[in-house]
Amino acid sequence: MFSPFAVYVIAHNRHAAPICRGVVTVLAALAVMAAGGLAYDATPGWESYGDYLGHGRDALDYPELTADEMREIDPSITDASASILNKWIFIQSDPFDVEFFERLGSSRAHVSRAYLLDALKAKTTWLALGLIALFSVAGAAMMRNIHASSAARALALGVCVMALASCLLLATRARVRLHVVLPLAMTTFMALIACCQAPEAKRGAHCAHRAASQSRSRSRLHRLALPVVVGLCCVGATLGLWFKAVRPTSVQGKSSLSQDYLSYLRETDDMVIQGSAQTAFIARDALAFEQGAYPANAIVPGGWMVYTAPWQDFLASRGLSDSDLLEQLAQRDDMTLVTGEDTAETVREFVEERLGHSVEKRSVRTFGDDSQLSVWKYSLT
Repeated sequence: MFSPFAVYVIAHNRHAAPICRGVVTVLAALAVMAAGGLAYDATPGWESYGDYLGHGRDALDYPELTADEMREIDPSITDASASILNKWIFIQSDPFDVEFFERLGSSRAHVSRAYLLDALKAKTTWLALGLIALFSVAGAAMMRNIHASSAARALALGVCVMALASCLLLATRARVRLHVVLPLAMTTFMALIACCQAPEAKRGAHCAHRAASQSRSRSRLHRLALPVVVGLCCVGATLGLWFKAVRPTSVQGKSSLSQDYLSYLRETDDMVIQGSAQTAFIARDALAFEQGAYPANAIVPGGWMVYTAPWQDFLASRGLSDSDLLEQLAQRDDMTLVTGEDTAETVREFVEERLGHSVEKRSVRTFGDDSQLSVWKYSLT
């Protein structure tokens, strides 16, 4: 989104002040990126996080690979390890360390025509294209409303073209997801608003007088039409996000299944590994969740957390290790797993494979009317 403005300044404006502002903007963005990297590298407990996150995203932020496809990249990957990865419960550093994800991520396709074809089947892709089309119409209306010059109109067109190019790039990288598309849409909208600061087209005295007369004759309703439309679009987008994402998650967090699970956490002294998506249970209050205001005996897998200081402190305070956390399910009497039958079996196979001993699981409690989730105990046989 920055590039059309840079081209506009260099090709049309060529004044020292905006060029310097553009250079400062780029340097500021680079400084923020560098400061974040240095902060990770210099903060105890976070030194490996940058590499872990980068290689991990290269490995898993794309369509799911089968175990056979993973073995073509790394022959040491087993069926159980592949299932653990695809279920996003890789909460230990052995074998899921930085080197593991580096090998997996560096050898798989990151841009693919197949990803693009798959993206065309997704609703989010068409949402992104629809928003870009809507913003293009809004941008044309704004440029007409301010009597923009041809250069400013080209600038607004460049913003819309870059938004479309970004959408296509996301599709070829299999990243057309709601939490990625929404920032792109908002950035496009704000960039179009910035285009309105471009100078008006130069007009002759007769045209200027006629435009002034027409402006005085416009009704207040006509002058407010564009802001009203923009406001309605913002309200519509907010309501859509609320009903599509926020409200379903909130309802899920207040369901009887979630309440049964929370009651179990409060009444048991066991350490409980939550083997299903975290929003399925503790979703009542996002701020409370971020502050850690949930039962302290719940071990909640959340993606890229192994090489972080809070995760290490959490495990150390409970006498646990990040290298064999899942294996300890079968080695300790005070640890359980809460998940469905399929994931419980995946964990059993992984633990059995890691320990080299036969492992059995048994359900000791179920949640929900149709027994969607159970509390699983593991033991060596």
